[in-house]
Amino acid sequence: MRSKAEIDIEKAIADYDICIAFSCLSGICRGCCHKTKRGYIVLIEESLSAEAATRALRHEVLHIVIGHLDDDIKTEDEKELEVKRYFDRLESVEIIEDENEY
Repeated sequence: MRSKAEIDIEKAIADYDICIAFSCLSGICRGCCHKTKRGYIVLIEESLSAEAATRALRHEVLHIVIGHLDDDIKTEDEKELEVKRYFDRLESVEIIEDENEY
């Protein structure tokens, strides 16, 4: 069961015209996103497991959906904290929903 707080990754990818590519990011990060003339590109570290790559993709798509690539006011640390808080909140909602399913 999908949480109401969870973003629909597939819909966001289509709506924001996000191109996804896997690349060697040299251990600098797990993923990154960039704005293009048409939409966005998300790069994911190619050595990640499928689960870690999915988490990295969700993380980067959330930066796009929140509007971080157009936000020159918040620092990178503030943007990362905002995404982390979103996922922390989402995970707590999922735990509560899982408990209610039994």
